[in-house]
Amino acid sequence: MKRIAYWLLILWIGLILPGGAATVVNAAPDTTLTADQLEQVVDNVMEANMDKLHIAGSAVVVTQGDDILFSKGYGYGDVEHRVPMDPASTLIRIGSLTKPMVAAAVMQEVERGLLSTDTDINQYLKTFKVPVFGKRPITLHDLLTHTSGLDQVMYNVVSLSEGKTVPASEFLRQYFLKQSPVREPGEQYDYNNINFGLVGNLIEQTSGQTLNDYLTEQLFKPLGMPSVSMEKGSVVPKSYQYAGEGNYRLLPYEHFNIPGGGAINVVPNEFAHFMVAQLNQGLYKGQAIMKPETIQSMQDLQYTAHPQLDGFGYGLMRGKLANGMPILWYTGDVEGFSSKMVLIPSERVGIYVVVNTGEGGSLLYEQVIGGIEKLMDGGAVPEEPEVSAGDLKQYEGRYAYRLSPQHGWGKWITFFERNSFDVKPAGNKLEVSGVFPLGSGKVEHRTFYSIGDQVFREQGGSQKLWFHQVEGTWKMTGIDSATLEKTGFWRQSSTLLMVLAGICCFWIGLAVVYLVRYLVRFIRKGKRPISGKIAAISLLFAVYLPVQVIYGLMKVTYGFPLWYRWGIGSLPLVAFGIAVYMLVGALSNRALGKWTIAGRVFIAGITVFCTVYLFYWNMLPFHYS
Repeated sequence: MKRIAYWLLILWIGLILPGGAATVVNAAPDTTLTADQLEQVVDNVMEANMDKLHIAGSAVVVTQGDDILFSKGYGYGDVEHRVPMDPASTLIRIGSLTKPMVAAAVMQEVERGLLSTDTDINQYLKTFKVPVFGKRPITLHDLLTHTSGLDQVMYNVVSLSEGKTVPASEFLRQYFLKQSPVREPGEQYDYNNINFGLVGNLIEQTSGQTLNDYLTEQLFKPLGMPSVSMEKGSVVPKSYQYAGEGNYRLLPYEHFNIPGGGAINVVPNEFAHFMVAQLNQGLYKGQAIMKPETIQSMQDLQYTAHPQLDGFGYGLMRGKLANGMPILWYTGDVEGFSSKMVLIPSERVGIYVVVNTGEGGSLLYEQVIGGIEKLMDGGAVPEEPEVSAGDLKQYEGRYAYRLSPQHGWGKWITFFERNSFDVKPAGNKLEVSGVFPLGSGKVEHRTFYSIGDQVFREQGGSQKLWFHQVEGTWKMTGIDSATLEKTGFWRQSSTLLMVLAGICCFWIGLAVVYLVRYLVRFIRKGKRPISGKIAAISLLFAVYLPVQVIYGLMKVTYGFPLWYRWGIGSLPLVAFGIAVYMLVGALSNRALGKWTIAGRVFIAGITVFCTVYLFYWNMLPFHYS
């Protein structure tokens, strides 16, 4: 699912524009592609990049009009058995590309009058209710455009065992008990798997069917997709992680507790049928999955942060190719699979690229799409005139966005986020530095010039950034469709991580000192007293902190077992209790020297600080937020 460990979780602020403000029209194509042209371009990209990016296997499918024009696999779909990647038979996982299909399914229910896009979703939910932040309730429109204001979902979203999964309705009920919304709906775009997990369950509660059964009956069968399923079958999609020296490690199959967010498995050629329907007013081989006006509403502009920035439809992102052609697109990343769908309505062309080794997947599919794009003449993209930007110093600073939740387990994952960009004036322009999505993978320095209304355009490129203030805080919207917030030193992830590292080093160092002291006393058979309470406190923290960081990072998406939550998670509370007992004893024992008392008071104070710190970051069995 897009984007827990990748650029999954993105933010946007702005206003909602009318759906008809900018319509993508399925016009007659100006370009006729040929299979030979496509094969030559894609072959060249694969030959130049697959080994370099350590990709085990990839498939490319291109549709034009009503048919698949080009379909070819590269490398292996099954590395262990040397089975080639075949887009006609290799089962793959599409991750967040499940979302456009779930959006289509729920819009079928809107079309039938069972749901409305602008009605409080609580009117349709039977087994739980969604809390309201502020005055306006969440609607289907908010969920489909990722503007619901719901907190990021991270904890226990997947399971390695089908037997450990929970029904989506129960997962969502528990989620809303622990994680309330963080902003009013419609206020800000925030890519979040919980939105479509909730859409999927909304389909279940209104149709009386499981999401898999509904999609099979209403979408997969009409589209001629017999291989597709949201459940693990006898044939298991295989994805890999590069292990060095030409070796690949098979990644485990994950089961989703909210399947609407990214659980679909399908053969690439069959997924192409969905692209054909999107580009042909809802028709595939004479079968209509919905009315043309419903398809159009999915593709129309439903939300944008600023009129000069690309916006969103329902389950589809809007944008432009480098040659200026309007497109609809979406990506999907899950357990090593990385894929992208691009629809070009003006040409009635659909492109789907999937990679089964995720580390270099986005770089590869962008190269493929870029090569195909060059076969279509979109005309020259005009440069926009530069206008005076005023005081550029006001924009200077570090901008970051968080992928972690604000409530519940996982809040502390923000310590490890590295999604930040440094902005500074460069003459009459701005220099923005950071690791850009779909870039080189390294820190790049790009220059942006003002085109008015606090919007800046990349020099020599098409990327646009919009700077704006919200309650006195500067924000920057545009990089990977995200809104990044200007952060002070003490709120930056690097600073928070340094504080955590300092706490770890202090307690581990103190534990080592006391262990050495006990060892020396034992060897020398000395009788000098050593504080067992301080030793116990330091050992408890020395055990807890590394385990929490390492195990917590590895397992947070799978959920923590009871022994971990209340066993390991309670160690700081035990240390806190010892510290309070030691403090009371030190202050009431007049026989102790002043330096001994001072030392114990200091350690007790540090213990209290660390326990409160861990409580604030939701690292204890009970949480601050």
